[in-house]
Amino acid sequence: MKKAKRAVVIGDVFVDMISEIEGFPERGGRTYGVPFGRSEGGTAGNIAAGLSALGMDTAIIAGIGEDESGEFLLKGLEQIGVDVSWIRPKSGLHSGTTAIFTDLQGERDIYMLVRGSAFEKLETEDFACLEEIQPDILCLTGVLAGICPAQEAVVEAARKWKGKAELYFDPNLCYPADKVPPKVKEGTCQIADLCDVVLTGETEMKALGLTPKEGQSYVIKCGGQGSRLMNDRQEIVFQIPATRHRPVDTTGAGDTYMAAFVAARAQGKTMEDAMKYASVAAGISVTKKGARNMPSLSEIEKGIEEYK
Repeated sequence: MKKAKRAVVIGDVFVDMISEIEGFPERGGRTYGVPFGRSEGGTAGNIAAGLSALGMDTAIIAGIGEDESGEFLLKGLEQIGVDVSWIRPKSGLHSGTTAIFTDLQGERDIYMLVRGSAFEKLETEDFACLEEIQPDILCLTGVLAGICPAQEAVVEAARKWKGKAELYFDPNLCYPADKVPPKVKEGTCQIADLCDVVLTGETEMKALGLTPKEGQSYVIKCGGQGSRLMNDRQEIVFQIPATRHRPVDTTGAGDTYMAAFVAARAQGKTMEDAMKYASVAAGISVTKKGARNMPSLSEIEKGIEEYK
C-alpha cells in the first residue's frame, strides 16, 4: 500500500472574535452588531484543520501562548485530528487574537491584535522536530514575514527542506496594498522564492512584487473571478471559473482553498483538477459562518459534479 503523505503547517494560530454588523461605518463613525463569538482561527490553524478534515496526516508548528486562549486553540486543533504535540507553548506570552467584523453581504474587516504575542517568537529550535516528523509537504504562511526571530527560523526551515518536501506558500498579506513595510516585502519574497507553489491573491501579488521563479507555479486567487495558474515564464496557463455559491461569510475562504488544493495534489490530481477541487471547497465554505468550514469529501465530490 502506498504510504500517505504527511503535511506540516507552519504559521499562525489565533483566537477569532467574530461579530456580524449592520454595515461598515465611515472613519470615526459607529455601527450596530451582535456580541462577539469566539472560535479558533489563524491562517495556519485553518489550513491544518482543513487538511485534517480531508483525511491528511497533518501536524502544525505555531507560536501559542501558555494561557487560556492557547489551551482553547490547541484543544480545537486536537479535536479535528491535527497533531499539536510539536508545539511548545511560550511561557509569559499571550496567544494572538483577531477581531473580525462581517456585514450582511458577507464582506469583512479583520483586525489582527497580535503584536508582541507568542506567534512572533518562533525560533529555530521550534523546527528541530521536522527531522523526526519527516514531512512530505510543508505549508507556510506569510504572516510571519518581517517578524524577528520568526521569519529567520521559517526561512532556515524552508531552505533545509527545499527539494526534500513539497513547499507551498500563502503570503497572507495583512497590510493595505499601498502601505506594506519594506521588510515585509523583502521577507515575503524571500520565503516565496523558496517554495514550489505560491497561492496568492492578485492584489497582494502586485503589492509584494511577487513573480514566479524558475520551476515555480503561482496559483492566483481572484475571488469571484475564479483563479489562474501562472508558470515560471509569467504566462497564464489556464483559468478556473469561480462557483456560483452565494457568500454568507468569506472569512477563511482562502485557507480552505489552499488546504483543498494541497490535499488534492497529495492525492495525485493535476494542477487544473486540484484548482477546480479547491474552488468548489472554498465556494461551499463561504455559505457558512466562521473561518473553519472545510466541506466533507462527499460534499466536495457532489459539488464537483455540479460544477462540471
